[in-house]
Amino acid sequence: TIEFDDDALSGLICADFDDDGVYPSHFCNYGDSKTCAEKVVSSDNYNAFCGSTCNKQEERKVERGDTKTSQYSNSSWAVFCGWQAVANMQTACEAISYGDDSTDASVDSDVFSPEKPTSSNNLDPSTDYA
Repeated sequence: TIEFDDDALSGLICADFDDDGVYPSHFCNYGDSKTCAEKVVSSDNYNAFCGSTCNKQEERKVERGDTKTSQYSNSSWAVFCGWQAVANMQTACEAISYGDDSTDASVDSDVFSPEKPTSSNNLDPSTDYA
């Protein structure tokens, strides 16, 4: 069982949680740092697009099992970066290229360059699909 240092996370049901009112926060950063440590490093494409949005020191905290969210500094934002790539899929696809090895991915930052959010838009959930 993972324990966090905030009672507000107790019993959290992600589908009912709207983090827009608390973004950015150390709660989000723990999740981003965990995503960096577990997902970004294991995906050539995710790493090419969003590896630069990860804080290596905070990845090490995750790897050591430090779940005290208040110890995270809000400097990793890989989840947000990933959603930027999804939201701008055509541009993202145009920006990526591969070398001789299909795992040698690189992204042209003149075509796609993620931007760190400073706050939330606090948009209502949408059922409109493209």
